[in-house]
Amino acid sequence: MSETLQTRAAERRHDIDWVRLIAFDLLILYHVGMFFVAGKGWHIKNNELSEALLYPMDFINQWRLPILFVISGMGTRFALSQRTGWEFLKKRFQRLVIPLLFGMVVIVAPQVYIERIVQGHAYHSFIDFYPHYFDGIYQKNGGGGNFSWHHLWFLPYLFFIFPGCSAVAYLLARSRQLCVGPKFQVVHKPVSAKSVLVLHPIACHTGISQTSISD
Repeated sequence: MSETLQTRAAERRHDIDWVRLIAFDLLILYHVGMFFVAGKGWHIKNNELSEALLYPMDFINQWRLPILFVISGMGTRFALSQRTGWEFLKKRFQRLVIPLLFGMVVIVAPQVYIERIVQGHAYHSFIDFYPHYFDGIYQKNGGGGNFSWHHLWFLPYLFFIFPGCSAVAYLLARSRQLCVGPKFQVVHKPVSAKSVLVLHPIACHTGISQTSISD
């Protein structure tokens, strides 16, 4: 193993790996539970529903998405320490956008087909339905179309959050305003992108040079 690989292995945060693993395992159980829980809308539901599942489902629902975004943000910070912003975007496109497109065409289509069958729409088979999958944008009742990313929505969100936050970090640095303190007072002083608090890991690796941001 090369020295670089050894260094990266030594720096890997296994605690974060375990948090990610537990979060995604609970996410799978949550989506399975949505099929059986009473009082919550879902694409398709079981004939017999359980009200007892409401309590664990509501508990998980309070933090399942925030913790996933936190973990993704930490992964972004670690990734940016190894590559530039443009390299990161290229890698993100390969890992998020391409799987999203594949999933929408191959994985989500059967899900929408089953949903439409349960709703009483007349399709002889999945082959008969598939051309109609591209008729328009998905609506739950089928009135507007079928094309959807369904549970893959997390992928485009992750992809577009990075350039969006980068733009915000750039504007904050350009305006020379930095929010600090418990009351978030605005301090007027020259700052570089590396001084922008929360957006620091994004701004300083987007390919925007520090000299182009601060005098």
